[in-house]
Amino acid sequence: MLVLLAGLFVVHIATAIMLFVSTIANIEFICVALAVLELTM
Repeated sequence: MLVLLAGLFVVHIATAIMLFVSTIANIEFICVALAVLELTM
């Protein structure tokens, strides 16, 4: 039971970290894309 809970906890944290990282990467990508667009205009 405890092992199952620990496993779920680890998976939950890993998923949260992946979401967090992908969100930051998306924001950074959008900022870079906008900067490039402004430079090319």
